[in-house]
Amino acid sequence: MSKVQKTMFDLKDVNIQLRSIILEHALHLEFHSREIIFYILRTFKEEPKTLGNQGSSLSYKTKIDILYDLDEITSDQYTALIKQMEIRNQFIHNYDIDTFSDLIEDKPEFKKYLDRNYKKEIDDIEKRYFAGYLDLYNHCSAWLIMLRQQFRAGVTKAYEKFIDHSLITQFDEVLALADKKYLKKKKGFITALGTQEQVGDIPYQIADYKKLLKLSIAEKSLEIAEMTKDADVMKKVMTHKHSTKDQIKESKRKKQNP
Repeated sequence: MSKVQKTMFDLKDVNIQLRSIILEHALHLEFHSREIIFYILRTFKEEPKTLGNQGSSLSYKTKIDILYDLDEITSDQYTALIKQMEIRNQFIHNYDIDTFSDLIEDKPEFKKYLDRNYKKEIDDIEKRYFAGYLDLYNHCSAWLIMLRQQFRAGVTKAYEKFIDHSLITQFDEVLALADKKYLKKKKGFITALGTQEQVGDIPYQIADYKKLLKLSIAEKSLEIAEMTKDADVMKKVMTHKHSTKDQIKESKRKKQNP
């Protein structure tokens, strides 16, 4: 007799604990895949249509398909992620499957896959295939977490490049700031001693100026970083496009400072 034909008093016996574990695994994997796509697209929209939690959002499989098409996951990794998703679907949507023993009996393709890739030498059938499934999930999770970290590091790198580029394009301002600091310090030194610096003091002056220049660079970096707290500025920093307006401005700046 099918479990669906059982009385309502038997409906509670659906191994909700195991189903919940597998659902939790699926949620974790989908979260990581979504975050990776966010980093790839570098989108900062608060309520995105395709990457949020709305009906129009991309499915988990579509996200995995995108990662595969971008060559960010291998064919074997893609297959593993899809298998985990299919196992999830069986435990979440198929009332008759609430153990791994049910799964491998009703869906032999999963037995074949787990035996080939995550075989465990355990006598108990349920424990054997659950352990194999856990290995499958842990591998999938490790791949996506590593990929997410790599793309996050890439965003950090892009941010650092923006800071460096901004410092170069605004280096005249940095020098002006360093000059101002140096002259102010030099004036105080002369006032205190009542004497002019001698030629022999040049090495000291150079070393002193270097310190003040580094300080000025650090201050300018903080100023630029503060600007990026603005959402529009951050969006501009992370975009893959170089707008026509910015290209014109850059061209004019190069002509003014050949």
